[in-house]
Amino acid sequence: MRRIYPFLIFATISSICYANSMQSTKDYDPLVFLWLVFFIFLSRGLSIVRKIGLPLIVGEIFAGVILGSMDIFGINLFKDTESNTIVKFLADFGAIILMFEIGLESKLSDLKRNFRTGIKVALSGTFFTFMGGFFISFLFIPNASTQLNLLIGVITAATATGIAAKTFKEMEIIHSREVKIVMVSSILDEVISIFCFAVISALIIDNTINLINISISIVQVMGFFMFAAIFGQWITPLLTTWSTKIHSGINMKIGVLLIICFLFAWLSHIMGLASVIGAFIAGLILDEVYFKSFSKSNFFQQLRQIAKNLAPGPLHNELINSIEQQEQKTLEELLKPLSHVFVPVFFIHIGLMLEIEELFKYQTLIITCALLVVSFIGRLLSGHLIRGNKVNKTIIGLGMSPIGEAGLIFAVFGKNVGIISSPVLSAIVSTLVISAILTPILIKISIKLKGIHYD
Repeated sequence: MRRIYPFLIFATISSICYANSMQSTKDYDPLVFLWLVFFIFLSRGLSIVRKIGLPLIVGEIFAGVILGSMDIFGINLFKDTESNTIVKFLADFGAIILMFEIGLESKLSDLKRNFRTGIKVALSGTFFTFMGGFFISFLFIPNASTQLNLLIGVITAATATGIAAKTFKEMEIIHSREVKIVMVSSILDEVISIFCFAVISALIIDNTINLINISISIVQVMGFFMFAAIFGQWITPLLTTWSTKIHSGINMKIGVLLIICFLFAWLSHIMGLASVIGAFIAGLILDEVYFKSFSKSNFFQQLRQIAKNLAPGPLHNELINSIEQQEQKTLEELLKPLSHVFVPVFFIHIGLMLEIEELFKYQTLIITCALLVVSFIGRLLSGHLIRGNKVNKTIIGLGMSPIGEAGLIFAVFGKNVGIISSPVLSAIVSTLVISAILTPILIKISIKLKGIHYD
């Protein structure tokens, strides 16, 4: 009986906090802090999925699904949590930190090497999924207009960079040949999707194709990538050199990292791309060499002192090699505290968007199943168009499968202009959540069956 007391006390406190928050006069709802308690608690608690062989991301998304479904049982503590401005910001922040980490762990030379393969995967995958989405709208949505058919096609074609990237990072296969192709393809797919959406949104709003707006979008995207190239080669070394003259400690180092990350996330948004793409590019252009002038952490300095006191031999050499390997990872290590807290919020937020009651309505269920089939088959076909047997083509297709955050933004646009109904929007959200759960599981199975390849 005593074991129940802590839970009863916590439930009572939660109820009091919820009641008090309804009377709050602050500019924000303090209930957010209680939500974060549950987010962190459940994301850690559901890490038990690893014991049954599932990636951690599955547990995090399920945490969101559980919390978002509590109102079915009369618990309204998490009602409308997914639409809360602060929660949405924290989720976006988590996605940005995740993609910045992935960029830091990737090499620009590897992406350049896989550009031709990546653009083939992106173009073919976009074509297959766009056509699939178009015909799903035509066949399953009553009285669908051509504009709606085109918009559903673009939504289906928009892949989820963050979801696949977290899976690859968790499985420690970021440096595999397959993942390098997926990352190139994801960026190109994002650009293609933005261009297609620019055309179709103009068609929906103006009932005509506005070539001026399309040209502006093309110039913006090209300008962003040109700025990234110039910043990476010329400005970053100057920024780090100037920073170390002020202070060369760890706090300045992480400050410079976050400045570059947030600057690129903002610029990417301004240029019409997703913020996560900007964060990924920011990580990609940063080289550990630019940060060599910063002070080493006290821990590594102490280890080096211990190594100096050791007599030359195998133990001395092994310790030196380990120190050097770990020092090369200092940029990623600095971000881990932020990553461990905020990245789970991103995936919990995805789970929160799933409305269980809407999912089991006939039209929503049919459209969801059709979108899932088209999303997976279209991307798997694009992966298998790659020539040769030096890669696991299934992983490439699966890495591009989930409908992404950009697709959700396109869907909300359609809802706001009145051409996407609530059941269709629920089907799109359900597809995003379900595919986000299935993709990591299928990737893991594919690796077990066909393996993974490295250069």
